[in-house]
Amino acid sequence: MTQKVDQDEINLIELVLILKKYWILVISSGPIVGIITFVILMYIPNIYVSEILLSPRAMEEGNKLSGGLSAIGSLAGVKLGGSGDVKVPVALEIIKSRRFQVDFVHRRDLIVDLFALKSWDGQNNIYDDEIYDIANGKWVRDVKFPRTPEPQDWEIFETFSQLIIVKEDDKGFIKVLLESRSPVLSKKWLTWIIEDVNEYMRQREQKELKISMNFLTKSLEDVALQNIRQIFFQLIAEQTKKLMMTESHKDFVFEILDPAFQPVSAAKPKKLLILVAMMMLAFILTSISVIVREYMFVSNKKD
Repeated sequence: MTQKVDQDEINLIELVLILKKYWILVISSGPIVGIITFVILMYIPNIYVSEILLSPRAMEEGNKLSGGLSAIGSLAGVKLGGSGDVKVPVALEIIKSRRFQVDFVHRRDLIVDLFALKSWDGQNNIYDDEIYDIANGKWVRDVKFPRTPEPQDWEIFETFSQLIIVKEDDKGFIKVLLESRSPVLSKKWLTWIIEDVNEYMRQREQKELKISMNFLTKSLEDVALQNIRQIFFQLIAEQTKKLMMTESHKDFVFEILDPAFQPVSAAKPKKLLILVAMMMLAFILTSISVIVREYMFVSNKKD
């Protein structure tokens, strides 16, 4: 037992002596790798993430209609009540859809920011002049087929869809996150997305309600029985009430509980963490390398 302890002490002393022999190389490996890593990280753009917290808007369905009236409305192709819960999953899928995202980029004129934005210098957005010539308003990027100098819709969706993250918890609250190389744009784009999806759903609902009302109004002309006519009047009144509600609510589907904010620090990459990790890794690998090299040298010498 004593012999084993002595042997361990000898081995430990040998390791210390080896490291002492190459101490300049071991100690300098960390700073050297640190400088190289720092230079590389300087060329990696920061990514800023803004987030917004949403709650499904409580949809007021108006007066509860009788079963018979609701059944007649269904036969007439009129949706009565119960649609509020359906709007949220539909709106979430619309946010992630190709059509909405491509239309959003074009409508808000974001294509240059999406593809040519290089970095954020703390005050202004910096653009890559090898991708887009701002002075002449011309795309100059050098790309291979099927890409073109000016990004096409499929590439817009491919790029933009990677920036959005939608999370829904078990309580029904929704968190939407958006990444950008600019903290200003991450906040602005996220705010616009929620505004636009609310407006899209509002206009969609208005269109459906107007179609239903037109159908009911035309059908009323062919109804002679007073009781049936009364039912149609109630249906039209219900649809009119819903239409008025859509006019008064801008936050049609999503109510903003916590608005989008402008991040003050980059979410990724974690440059300081990467720098420290690389320096430690360099120190460890250099230490192992010199120890292995020394033992191999001694072993070869004995042979």
